[in-house]
Amino acid sequence: MPERFKVLVAAAVIFLMGQFLYLNTLQHGFVWDDHLLINDNPQMQTIHSVKDFFTKDMWENSTTPYKSGFYRPITLTSFLFDALQWGGNPFGFHLANSLIHAFNGVLLFLILYTLLQNRKTSFIAGIIFIIHPIQTESVAFISDRGDLLCVFFILIHILFYIAYRQTDKIYHMVLSMVGLAFAFLSKENAMIGFVLTAGVEWFFFAKMRVREFVRKSGLIIVLMVLTGAYVYWRSILLGGVNAVTTLGEVRYVSILPGFDSYTHLLLVVKIIAHYLIAVILPYNQSISYVILPETSIWEPMMLIKTVFLLVQLFLFFAFVKEKRYMLLFGMIWFYVTLLPLVNLIPISNTVADRFLYLPMVGASLFMAESIVLLYGHMKSQKTRNFYAALMVVLAILLSLKTVMRNQDWHNDYTLFTSALNEQPCAPMAELNLSTYYTIYNDPVRSAQHRQNYQRCIQQTQKDYRAMKEAYLSQ
Repeated sequence: MPERFKVLVAAAVIFLMGQFLYLNTLQHGFVWDDHLLINDNPQMQTIHSVKDFFTKDMWENSTTPYKSGFYRPITLTSFLFDALQWGGNPFGFHLANSLIHAFNGVLLFLILYTLLQNRKTSFIAGIIFIIHPIQTESVAFISDRGDLLCVFFILIHILFYIAYRQTDKIYHMVLSMVGLAFAFLSKENAMIGFVLTAGVEWFFFAKMRVREFVRKSGLIIVLMVLTGAYVYWRSILLGGVNAVTTLGEVRYVSILPGFDSYTHLLLVVKIIAHYLIAVILPYNQSISYVILPETSIWEPMMLIKTVFLLVQLFLFFAFVKEKRYMLLFGMIWFYVTLLPLVNLIPISNTVADRFLYLPMVGASLFMAESIVLLYGHMKSQKTRNFYAALMVVLAILLSLKTVMRNQDWHNDYTLFTSALNEQPCAPMAELNLSTYYTIYNDPVRSAQHRQNYQRCIQQTQKDYRAMKEAYLSQ
């Protein structure tokens, strides 16, 4: 069987898996921010809105206009395109999300195959990216299409960057730059794009040789300039508003700040550990997390999390010594894309599964390479067969978890009640259930959930104050 045909079959399997696992979302409705951004939004009724999308803050183009510091015109334009095609039918919106996710898995596979010429590792990485349950929030939640599009265009950008490095054709360079520009306009996370591209150059072309990297860094510099131009253009349109300056406007901040630099650092470690656990053991997923500060590194769970991160640091240097390019690149991709979201600099974001969509590219690379390396070190064929069977079983379990997690996103009621099932005092869920019952003319339940929201906020604030007083009195 020709290699090209095998590659096409592998890509088709990844794509079909992406569609199959999210079939149950096609019958879902609009939920949460979808109402404000899409189905109740008059901006989604006329093509003339595109001008506003490109000149205004994202949430100024919604039914509750306020300064969010988000600038995502491509994402909003994609919603408008769906609205004009499908009207108020959420089917088309969900279909678009599942298609983009499936294509992202295929693009990841093609990038790795182009770099490595290793179909097995590339296929496993694509499959992990597609089936992992942590992806459900980004795919099942229409309004989070910005993450899907951001990854799509970043992968397009990197694919054409690789093509340019292999062919020196100018149009590949141009397409690479266009891909990155479209990623910028989909979601702010793309500002890290040139660092990811530099990682491709450093590990896969320069082979960690400084002189070779510098010699071929011209396009990287151009991409840095393009990133600077985007930041400048964004500042002209939005002024000084960004995710840091809008911190005080958030109704339910799930990350409560540390009490000093020490506890702030522990808090960052705690958030990173939270995301790592979500990748390794995707259970108890929710749309409403509350992260309180830690006051001592010697607390058993905090110590375990710290040691876990230190082990990864040790492994990183071991991989550098052994020149394990894929493992290093996967780790760097994961942490470089995650660090802006772990509250190292306090931002107006919460802790959310959707923040892992871009980092999951790196995690998928790392896990795929680890699986293949471990398989290669096994001597016995029986052991290899058992290991392969175990990996298949794990893939099936992850896929089932994804399908089950999708069901939580069926409508507002299922979404927010599922959050309360995971965490009885979830402020975000209580507040949104109050809104849900208001819409459906049930003032009694609406008032009950509003009271629960206030109670959760007060209890969280009380716990926070008690921790602060105890810590400062030491």
